[in-house]
Amino acid sequence: MKLLVLSDIHSNYVALKTILENERYDLIAFAGDIVDYGPNPVECIDIIREYADHKVMGNHDAAAAYGIDCYCSYKTKDLSIETRSVITTPSLNAEDKQFLKQLPKIKQFDIDGISFTLVHASPKDYLYDYILPDDTEKLDDAINIIKTDFLIIGHSHHQFSTTRNNVIVVNPGSIGQPRDGNPKAAYAIIDTTTKRVELKRQPYDIEKVIEGLKKYKNVLKKESLERLIRILKLGKIV
Repeated sequence: MKLLVLSDIHSNYVALKTILENERYDLIAFAGDIVDYGPNPVECIDIIREYADHKVMGNHDAAAAYGIDCYCSYKTKDLSIETRSVITTPSLNAEDKQFLKQLPKIKQFDIDGISFTLVHASPKDYLYDYILPDDTEKLDDAINIIKTDFLIIGHSHHQFSTTRNNVIVVNPGSIGQPRDGNPKAAYAIIDTTTKRVELKRQPYDIEKVIEGLKKYKNVLKKESLERLIRILKLGKIV
């Protein structure tokens, strides 16, 4: 069984659709953050609602659903607040918000006898804790909480896979807002027969996403629009 692992779409429907149309998989696990930053929150919600077999809430999903602070990185918090205000919130209807609200903060499931824990940030702090690949103390704290073969996380927008005390930790990276210097859409494939993890990147039509953002140029600040475009093109915070 091939499990497609996605995280941090951030309203980038073009990147999401590209992966789904070009990758072979049996099931989808989604580690949260459907909305904010990008131009197509509703389309992305529709895809996750219909096709993701296992899914959890991200901090941006919670912020959009409940009107609360996202507690995201100070480096992009202004962009988060602005795009949520002028793109995400006006686009969502009551059903969309209810879908975001009912997303669990953590989920455990089995496939082919392999056990998984799925959470946006960490089993210790479901929505807000950042775990980077070189943060061994946080990784060890996270796996000490769970009793599964795999821990799938997102939130940091940094793609990695590592094994700690027989637990395989996978962060597929961000499909719609990479921040590790590689602008290609990031995701992972887990083969449940072999436990093999494949970290993958795929190019997509970034200019099409930029066209979508430019439709909001009358409500987005000029400097915000320019930053959003540079982040997409460079795959990192600027």
